[in-house]
Amino acid sequence: MTGSWWKRLLIGLAVVVVTVLLVPRFNGNGQFYQPIVYPGIAIGAILALVPATGYFGRMAMFLLGGAIGTLMFLLRGGLFPQTPTGAMLAWAFTVLILTIIWIASVGYWPLWAGLLGTVLVEAAYENRFAFKPPLVTSDLLPYIFPCLVASAISFVVVLILVMIFGEDRLKSEEEGEEEPSAPPPSSAEADTVAMTPAQ
Repeated sequence: MTGSWWKRLLIGLAVVVVTVLLVPRFNGNGQFYQPIVYPGIAIGAILALVPATGYFGRMAMFLLGGAIGTLMFLLRGGLFPQTPTGAMLAWAFTVLILTIIWIASVGYWPLWAGLLGTVLVEAAYENRFAFKPPLVTSDLLPYIFPCLVASAISFVVVLILVMIFGEDRLKSEEEGEEEPSAPPPSSAEADTVAMTPAQ
């Protein structure tokens, strides 16, 4: 086991605590939001843990992905046909926009963060949309909000732990304890070898 195993354990336990504290609170007014809170907690933790670009860039792209994912459902409820083909077209449209933004930001706003934002919206509302597509304008935000709140809390908790540990990534034992290779001979040693006459 590595020297930072306890840090990983604390982060995992923090996610468990967030889950235990949050999930019971999202169950009221006849709406059962508990199942859609779990993806939010997981996505928030992933967003804080993945070693990549700065936190601002990944968070901005995540929120942008969520906004575009919301637009995707609005398009499916109006412009695109309410069929599997319509869902595919809306998804392709979303990924294309995120890819263009990723390229325009020179990689600073990563595509994976935008896709996570879109997946969060998808996980929160897809089942409801399949059941009653005409209610997308009134139901979309109430379903997305609990998932987004859970994601934000999970992100902040995990990010605080990562910053306390002073690491943007938890390196593996193999990366931290590789055997050093033998140093190359110095120039003086090389000259001595070259000047030694052959026996």
